[in-house]
Amino acid sequence: MDKMEEISLEKRIKKELRAGASASRPSQAWTFLNSTFGIFLLSSVFISLFSWGYAQWSAARTQHADKERTWIRLKVEIANRIRYVDKMASRFPSRDYAVIRTAIYGYDPQANVNPSWIRHYSPVFPEYKERSLSSLIWELETLENGGRREQLDKLRRISYQTEYYFDRLEYSEVKRADRKEPDEFYNLPPGDSEKLRSETIQPLEAIGKLGFEN
Repeated sequence: MDKMEEISLEKRIKKELRAGASASRPSQAWTFLNSTFGIFLLSSVFISLFSWGYAQWSAARTQHADKERTWIRLKVEIANRIRYVDKMASRFPSRDYAVIRTAIYGYDPQANVNPSWIRHYSPVFPEYKERSLSSLIWELETLENGGRREQLDKLRRISYQTEYYFDRLEYSEVKRADRKEPDEFYNLPPGDSEKLRSETIQPLEAIGKLGFEN
């Protein structure tokens, strides 16, 4: 056998050895996977992946439920405050003045004048007691991930008009024949009541029609 034949034979042997080794790899891998340890390893990986996936799904579902619950609570609180703000559209007793004020600005525990006989707004949910109307709408806006954020932002800016109209309230007295003290009232200047309802109250009432979307 000459040199060229030896080289050719050597190459053919190496090629056959490589082919045999490659053919044996899938068989070895399958044997390993079917072994007790292989099955245990696969089971551990599957369980870990399943547990992680379930934890992620469960956390997302809980977060969604929490956001929906907060959305509903905020809507109820805002609607209740708007009901009190609407009292400014007509003449109201002076005893409601502080109630309307705290419905707009929130209760200030640091206020210098908070005697017990002064009535304040009672929130539907106590945790919102010190929150202003505009801040509640802002929080509602942060819960919105869809295309209504612009609408809620506009409504939040409209809510500032409640502060403007509150500052325009005028005090008046009506004397009574049956007692010394007069009846005390507050009311808006002529023309402001209709503007309050059409430009502020009615737009803000749209918040109550917004369902939760996420």
